[in-house]
Amino acid sequence: MIWVMARSRSRLRTLPPVLVIVTVAIACNQTPEGRLPVYPVKGKVLHKGSPLVGALVVFEKSAGGATTGATAPGAPAPIRATARTGTDGSFELMTYQGNDGAPAGD
Repeated sequence: MIWVMARSRSRLRTLPPVLVIVTVAIACNQTPEGRLPVYPVKGKVLHKGSPLVGALVVFEKSAGGATTGATAPGAPAPIRATARTGTDGSFELMTYQGNDGAPAGD
């Protein structure tokens, strides 16, 4: 009987840390309000077969149609994913932070 009570107490002690870990994991998987989900995008830029070093790569998701480079007042700004190519021409896109990727779209 004492062994059962001691075992129950040890389970209760591990419950709060487990709940914290689960809560953090769930919160990290959610997209903050106003942000589109992004997907990893990697690539390599070559020019005439040679890597293009230091090139700026920009993917732009337009807000419902073609963009002209300027947005009308009050219109949502296009979402841009950017990257710089490395010494081998490779890149990983970033939209919000780190190398998080780019939103799906045209």
